[in-house]
Amino acid sequence: MPVYGSDLSARSNATNTHSANTQTIADFQQFVTEFRENESFIYRDRLRANCLRKEWTLEVEMGHLIGWREDLASRARSEPGEVLPLVRPSPPSAPLRALRS
Repeated sequence: MPVYGSDLSARSNATNTHSANTQTIADFQQFVTEFRENESFIYRDRLRANCLRKEWTLEVEMGHLIGWREDLASRARSEPGEVLPLVRPSPPSAPLRALRS
């Protein structure tokens, strides 16, 4: 005899995880495209330059991320195995959006 509550709980947890991951991606993309230092969009410009060289990496200073959104930096620091694969630039998604900006 199936226990219906456990199925709903598992689906609810999966939905919550998906929502959190979607929000993390959106927050990090906003950071990369909008963070400025001395009127320069340093991460957007670095990502654009890296993409033109077909280098799909972007190094981010944790201090900048903390200053932007401390909760995002905290999640990246406490759950790197979960967060880094979500925000890793990979063709054609994030780099192409940055090139269009």
